[in-house]
Amino acid sequence: VNTLLRKQGKLYGYNTDVAGFRYALEQKLEAVSKADRVLVIGTGGAARACLVAISQVLSPLEIAVASRRPADALDRIAPVLPAPFAPTLLSLSKARKHLHEFDLIVQATPNGHASNPGFPLEPPFAFKPGALVFDLIYSPRKTLFLEAASSFNAVTENGLVMLLAQAAESYQ
Repeated sequence: VNTLLRKQGKLYGYNTDVAGFRYALEQKLEAVSKADRVLVIGTGGAARACLVAISQVLSPLEIAVASRRPADALDRIAPVLPAPFAPTLLSLSKARKHLHEFDLIVQATPNGHASNPGFPLEPPFAFKPGALVFDLIYSPRKTLFLEAASSFNAVTENGLVMLLAQAAESYQ
C-alpha cells in the first residue's frame, strides 16, 4: 500500500505501482519492434508490480525473472502472474550471460540508486540493440545500467515516468 484514502471514517489502502509501470511501458512500446522475450531483475514489490503490468499489456513468448535466490523466487512471483504466464527463473549470473537475448528488460532492484551505486548484474554484459531497458530508479536519472544499455543502442527509460504516473493515480 502506498496510497491511503479516508472515507466515512475508514481507511482504504491502494498500491499505484502497477498503474504507474503500465503507463510508463505503454509510452515506450512504440519505440520497440517487439517484446517477445522479457526479463525482470528482482522479485520485490516493484518487480512483482511490473510483472502484473507486463501481463496486462504484452503477450510475450517468455518472461524471465532474475533473482539472487532463484529457488525462492517462484513463491514470491507465482501469485501475481495470471495463467498462462509461467516465468523462467534465472540466477543473476545466468541473466547476465543471456541479457543480450531479451527485448524488454526491467531493472527493479535498488542497485544503482544514488545511495546504492553499482549494477544489478556483474559487468561486463551486452544488450540487444533496440531493446527497451527500464531502470525503476530515478536518482540518478541515468544509472550505470542505463548508460551501459545506451552504449548498445537500447531504448532506455528511468523510473521518473512511472513515479509521475503513480502520483497521478494516487491523486485519483
